[in-house]
Amino acid sequence: GVDLDTLRPLPTIQGFSTPGGYSAQAVRPIALRHVMEISRSLKGQATVSGMGGVDCAADAIQFMLLGANTVQLCTAPMLQGFGMIHELVDGL
Repeated sequence: GVDLDTLRPLPTIQGFSTPGGYSAQAVRPIALRHVMEISRSLKGQATVSGMGGVDCAADAIQFMLLGANTVQLCTAPMLQGFGMIHELVDGL
């Protein structure tokens, strides 16, 4: 999106921004499905990492329940700060 006050692409982090792709909460349903399908097809033969719209422990748990061995974060710590990682881990 675009911040209509500054006319800069979102998200803006410490004054920097760039037009983004399809990410954050909007991509989570698609990412969850892909993690599930990949995990089923690999049948435990490889590590699967889930990412896309992980904002809290509940989101991470969904990925793990569908087969992710690990979970990655990007947009959430950029927007919420790195302290959110401690909250996420505490919620697992």
